Amino acid sequence: MDIHEYFGVLRRGWALVVLGLLVQRVTGRPVGEEITRRIIEPLHLRDTYWPNVGEQRIRGTHPHGYLADEPGAPWQDLTRMDPSLGWAAGQLVSTPADLGAFMAALVGGDLLAPAQLAEMRDTVRA
Repeated sequence: MDIHEYFGVLRRGWALVVLGLLVQRVTGRPVGEEITRRIIEPLHLRDTYWPNVGEQRIRGTHPHGYLADEPGAPWQDLTRMDPSLGWAAGQLVSTPADLGAFMAALVGGDLLAPAQLAEMRDTVRA
């Protein structure tokens, strides 16, 4: 990843944090509570959750993630990383099945009003 790609990823992460702060300011409630109330519960996403404060492990059965600091270095299991690290930019925990159900609901019009869905689908030239 070159420096331009790195800062592009960094900017997107900060944008999601700012959106999380905006949700909290507008609703007066924690962003995780709003995501749970507005998306997870209505769609019955059984294996998707916003980790509680201080929750240090991913719940239930899940794959493990590994990292070697450099070639030849021992692999480290990063699975026990605090899931709250990313906050609104990545704290949500889910499964492929729940992500598929979310995407089907999103593009199928189950989450947004027709005008909002049309705006979401409107694209611009790259």
